[in-house]
This record gives sequence, C-alpha cells and structure tokens, in this order.
Amino acid sequence: MSENILSYLLYGFISGLGELLPVSPTANGYLLQTLTQFDARNPGLLLFVHLGCLIALILCYFRKIDHMRREVRIAAQPASRRKRQPDMTAVLDYRVIFASLIPLLTGAVLSGTAYRKLAALPLLSVLLVLGGVIVYIPQFLPGANKDSRLMSRKDSLILGFSGALGVIPGFSRIGTMISVGLMKGCDRSYILDIAMLASVPFLLGMILVDVVMLIMAGVVLKGIFLLSCLMAMLAAFVGAWIAMLIMRYLSVESNFNAFAYFNWGVAVFAFLVYLVI
Repeated sequence: MSENILSYLLYGFISGLGELLPVSPTANGYLLQTLTQFDARNPGLLLFVHLGCLIALILCYFRKIDHMRREVRIAAQPASRRKRQPDMTAVLDYRVIFASLIPLLTGAVLSGTAYRKLAALPLLSVLLVLGGVIVYIPQFLPGANKDSRLMSRKDSLILGFSGALGVIPGFSRIGTMISVGLMKGCDRSYILDIAMLASVPFLLGMILVDVVMLIMAGVVLKGIFLLSCLMAMLAAFVGAWIAMLIMRYLSVESNFNAFAYFNWGVAVFAFLVYLVI
C-alpha cells in the first residue's frame, strides 16, 4: 500500500509542476508509464491531479479572479447606475481570457485523442524538441510592455490556439502561451498572469472530460485507489504551487530558457529509452 501511494504522490507532484511550468506533463507522464508500467492515464487519477492543480491556481489567483469578476459586473451595468467607474484593465484582462476560451476548451476536449495519436517515443522526442524551440525563441526578440489595453481579439484568439497546442504530448500550454505572448510584444509578468488565469477554465474543461471518461470506463473510486488519488491531488497541489512561485520569480528576475534545455534533455532521454526497449 505504501509503495502504491508513494507512486501516486510522485506522479501527482511531477504532474502539478509540469502543468504550470513550460514543460509537457503528458510527455513526462508517458515516459513514467513506459519506464514503470504505472497507469498514468487512469481517468480517476487524472481527475484528482487536475483538481489539485485547479485548487492551487484558484487559491493563488483568488484576489485577481474576484477583482475581475467584480469589475466586469460593474462594467455591465448602465452608466447611470454605477457607483464608480470599473477598473478597465481588469475588464480588458477578462476579455482577453474570454476570447481565448474556445480554442483552449476545444484543446481540452481533444486532449485524449491527441495523446492516443501522438504518444510514441520517437515522435515524442521530436515534439519535445519543437516544444523547447518554442520556449527558446523569445530570447531573440526585443522586449516590450504590451498588455490587455493593446491586445486585439485576434491576439487573444492566437493566444488561445497556442495554449490549445499544449495538449500535444511534448508541448506545454503555459510555455506556448507565454512564448506567443512574448512574440506579440507582451510584458513577461502580464502574459504569465494571463496564461495562468486562462488555465482555470482550461482545467475545468479537463476535469469535465475526466469525469466523462471516468463514467465511460466504469472506474470505481474507493478503497486504496481513492486514497492514492487523494494523495496524488495533494501532491499536484504542492507541485502546482511551487511551479507558480518559480514562474513568478523567473518572470521578474530571469527568463524561461532553462525549460527549453530541459525539454531537449527529455527529448534525448526519450529517444534513448526508445533505442533500449
């Protein structure tokens, strides 16, 4: 029992980190499954891991989410009934996130299909290299300070489509959204917040998909399996929280290039595993 829970704790922690860092959680999960025969695609496990990440995100960004909600509600009122003017920066942030939802949620629905079609070690190695390139490119571009006030609906849709690419094994939702945002001239701290906030509805979509898959697979959540999943959720929460702290620090003090090197290292490792097995 202790070994089983330890495996779930490790997987949950790695998945929580991977979900909110510019690395691919699906690629890491596939490698873990290949090396250990651990069932990383069990819908019950995925459900609890996504719940852990979602709870961490909501707690970390609760004030910003609540502020956006209040400002959008004020902006929706007739001008004559407003007690004050809304914070338009928060309103515009909401509109950027809302405009990106259709491609992001479409990606969530198609995540299982993308995994089944693309999760193979040789292809995974290539996709990890491409994912690293996407994270690495922005360092060659001039910095800028663009935010929601200068973002068009087209820019928001492009961000959404870039985030949807994160369901491809080897790609990262956070990594692609941040890199594309930087390519569009966005400030690093700003695009990090947008990518994290957009992850809230994305994870809600993933949770809905997990529930449907859980019902279709007839998986029963009870006993040791339920306890193991709860431990994985706790570990995913911790991993996601640490990931957000790391990303906030790097958005101010450094850059995200180290994750490109990490992706390339995992790509080499995945190819070596393919040659060995």
